[in-house]
Parts: sequence; structure tokens; C-alpha cells
Amino acid sequence: MKVHFELKDNVIDKNLQTYIDKMHFAHRKNLAFMIQDLKWFYADKFHSGSIDKAKSKLETFNKKMRRSDLAYIYFFGGMSCTMTFMGVSFLFLNNQDGKEYNGVMVSSL
Repeated sequence: MKVHFELKDNVIDKNLQTYIDKMHFAHRKNLAFMIQDLKWFYADKFHSGSIDKAKSKLETFNKKMRRSDLAYIYFFGGMSCTMTFMGVSFLFLNNQDGKEYNGVMVSSL
């Protein structure tokens, strides 16, 4: 797959895209019907026809947090805390004379 991008006429990519476009899961409308059909089947076979129980069971299955998601959350959470701390410190920052510093940073905050 990595080498086929070097071709001048990318026939492999065109054929692959054509193949994927023919599949049912490539279109949202068909995918919604497939998901609903799966929920009905799961409810019928494992939850005595209760679609609500089947839906909640399927949606909570394997719901672990991925490490990449956790890294983003920690990064943006840390940056938010840092920005909040810096903003509050600039509000109460005094110069050496004991007077409040009314600079551009403080007035913008």
C-alpha cells in the first residue's frame, strides 16, 4: 500500500476506492440499517427482544479509554490549568513599588 503512491497512474488506489464504494458499509444510510438490524438480532437472541437492554449492553461493551484520547485530555487539561494559573497570577501581580501592575496583560484579562 505504501509503494503504490509512487505510480504515475494510481490504478491500485482507484480500484480499491471503487471496491469500497460498492460495499454496503460505505454509505451512511445503509450503515444505519445494518446497525439497527444488528441491535434487533442481538435483542432477539440474547435479551428476550428488549431493544433497550441490547442497546445499552452493546454501547457499554469495550468502552475503555484509549491512550491517545487520554494523552489529549491530559495535555489540554494541563494547558487549561496553566493558563488559568497564569491569568490569576497576572491579575494579582504587583511591581516592586507595591502598586498594582496595570500593563497590557492585566488590562486584557
